[in-house]
Amino acid sequence: MTDEKDNTNEEVIEVVSDVVVVGEAPHTPSNLTEDGDDNFDEKSGLIAQNIKPEENIIEDQYWESSVWKVVRQRSTWLIFLLFIQSFSSFILASFEKLLSKHVIITLFLTMLIGTGGNTGAQSTVLVVRGLATGVITKDKIKKVIWKEARIGLVLSLILCVIGAVRVLVHDVFKLVNGSSDQILPELFALTLSLFLIVWISVIIGTGLPLFLHFVLKWDPANAGPTVAVMMDIMGVFIICLVCATVLGT
Repeated sequence: MTDEKDNTNEEVIEVVSDVVVVGEAPHTPSNLTEDGDDNFDEKSGLIAQNIKPEENIIEDQYWESSVWKVVRQRSTWLIFLLFIQSFSSFILASFEKLLSKHVIITLFLTMLIGTGGNTGAQSTVLVVRGLATGVITKDKIKKVIWKEARIGLVLSLILCVIGAVRVLVHDVFKLVNGSSDQILPELFALTLSLFLIVWISVIIGTGLPLFLHFVLKWDPANAGPTVAVMMDIMGVFIICLVCATVLGT
């Protein structure tokens, strides 16, 4: 019986799957601790090592592809987005009278649009990372969108306060020059625009990579530049529409 136990303890059982390799070792390796990269159960002698073959496949595809092949793949999408982004000029042209009357809109246009692009990019990166690691699955789509919607709401309120302070700093100089008729309406219009831009950008930044991955079966990484272009166009439209409604044309 003793010999059988010894033989059993000395056997190494390897269970090989796509993700985990588990083995039983008779002795504890001297260079392996609980704080190490591998998970070691000292009592049972089980060693678990994470293996992600899909990462190796992606890495091999990248290094095996020529520079021109990668450029061709990227440039096609970027050229398409370039033409789409150019439509923002038509929006600005249609509100030319509003922009000439309220110059402050033009001064803070890039700040508002850039903030929307940044917040949308944050959500996109988190979702793409979650899809790549398997943390976000199809059954968790609604849960992810609902959580990001609440996060976007809080971020919108925080950034609105910061944005309002920045606009007020500019308005101080207008008060010095004696021009104070449109300060409060312009402040409200720009703050409301920022709120809508940030919240919508978080929703789009979350939903677009999920849509590309689960519905169209496309690479969700394309959502990054797409979100930026979409928020540029939508940001310009939201700012002009809100300001035209609040301030009048």
